[in-house]
Amino acid sequence: MRWSGSAPSRPRRSRDSRATRTAAEAQASAPSHPAVSFPAVSSPAVLSPAVAGRRVDVLKTGADRPQARETALWMLERIPTTALESIQPKDVTPEERLATQAIGIAVLGEIGATPDDVRLAIDLSKAKNPDEGINSQVSPVFEGAIERMLRRRPSLYSDVGLVIAKTTPTIQASLIAAIGATCCRDASQCLARLLGRWPAIDRLLIQQIGRRSGKAPIVLSPTDVAALRHFLESRETTLRREAALAVGRFEDPEAVGALIDLLGDPDRGVQENAHWALRQITGLRFHLDPKRWRGWHDQERAWWTTAAPGLIEMLDSENPVPTAGAIRELSLRRLFRNEVTDKLVPLLAARNRKVSKIAFAAVENLESERAIPALIDLLGDSDGSVQADALHALCRITGESHPPRAPTGKPSW
Repeated sequence: MRWSGSAPSRPRRSRDSRATRTAAEAQASAPSHPAVSFPAVSSPAVLSPAVAGRRVDVLKTGADRPQARETALWMLERIPTTALESIQPKDVTPEERLATQAIGIAVLGEIGATPDDVRLAIDLSKAKNPDEGINSQVSPVFEGAIERMLRRRPSLYSDVGLVIAKTTPTIQASLIAAIGATCCRDASQCLARLLGRWPAIDRLLIQQIGRRSGKAPIVLSPTDVAALRHFLESRETTLRREAALAVGRFEDPEAVGALIDLLGDPDRGVQENAHWALRQITGLRFHLDPKRWRGWHDQERAWWTTAAPGLIEMLDSENPVPTAGAIRELSLRRLFRNEVTDKLVPLLAARNRKVSKIAFAAVENLESERAIPALIDLLGDSDGSVQADALHALCRITGESHPPRAPTGKPSW
């Protein structure tokens, strides 16, 4: 967060040094904003709803009052660490205890940025009986706080992934939901890399991976995609159903054969998810007819072994006419889009600009992530029209209409 000139400078402090700062000192040196006033913290070891509640309320409702929000954050950051760590007092009503838990978690969601903050949020979220895991009434606050910390500090994805194995099932579910809620490349990669390590959470992981909304610029490694594909053959109906959704979301062409088999699954939900995935991957609109899909699949594989080699050979022709025709024909075969893209990438930089433009259009149509590195390199081409074609193709493949800019001036896909 950027701080206005009215706020005092904030040198970096360790948690220990923050804990030694008294509440009176923090209150005395707080920026002066007449719109907001807070009671002083009477003891660094106690944090009650009356003390911090209004500050948290300002964080939630002060979007149109930046000075009030700034003041609230500034005050919350100076609540001693010992206060947060002892936020679960024993001699209070259950309602007060839940309120203090929620406040502590909300504070960490706004200022937390370290693995210790994640672990502290987990401790604060636990029910009175540790075996019960997370308290259901603070679960939404907890998931929101973890999500904000992950967005603020992406390096925490690996730390949260390691913590998942050491917590109770209810906390695992909340952590996985928080990771999935960020809907970004790091989130999907983190979830995919946890698959198969602890079978008890595989269903939750696949569910979050498969239910991402929108098309994000996410590229999973072949190992991660293969791990997802493996669950299409699971004995558990839920895993097959969620896995079909996930491989469809990532448009994995190697899953087509297994998805066609699932069209005859005993579970209707598995059938429907497999059908949706097949349409997503192939671009075809066949009905839920296993025979029709299998016939098409057999024809495509036969084409790849008989006709495709000759078309690929034409790509090296010095005559642009057969080369262009071969590119167009190959671009229609989405089942083999990764292999075809590998063959077309060299033509993106062809001397003949007509051939190059047809190759760019084909790569866009195939939408294979394998083209991304070459397209990024072409953003630095001396020809402005090549740069424009490369950028257009990248936007189509990644789904980003306004790609983020890297320090080099190129989009940071």
